[in-house]
Amino acid sequence: MVHNGDIDLQGNFKVLGVAPGSVKIGVTSPSPVQNKPPIKRAPEDPRSKIVAPVDTRPKPPSGAWFALPREVGDPGTSKLTGVVEPGKPLNISIGGAK
Repeated sequence: MVHNGDIDLQGNFKVLGVAPGSVKIGVTSPSPVQNKPPIKRAPEDPRSKIVAPVDTRPKPPSGAWFALPREVGDPGTSKLTGVVEPGKPLNISIGGAK
C-alpha cells in the first residue's frame, strides 16, 4: 500500500495511515517549477473544459529545492527501510542528497 506526505523546507514530513511494522521507503521531490506550457485544445474538444487542479502548496525559495537521486524514488530500489512504531518518528537519511 502506498502512502505519501509533503516535505517541508526543513526536510520534515508526516505520512498518515501507515500501519506499524517494517516499511520500504521511496522519496521523490519533483521540481516545483512547472515549465510545461498548457496544452491548447480546440474549443469543441470536451477536454478543453477540464480544469486541472491548482497546486496550492507554497513554492520553496530560489535555491532551496534540489533533485534527489532517481533510485530513491522507488521503494524497491531505494534501499530505504524502517520500522514504524506508534507515536515515534521515523528518521531517514538519503545518501547523495544535499
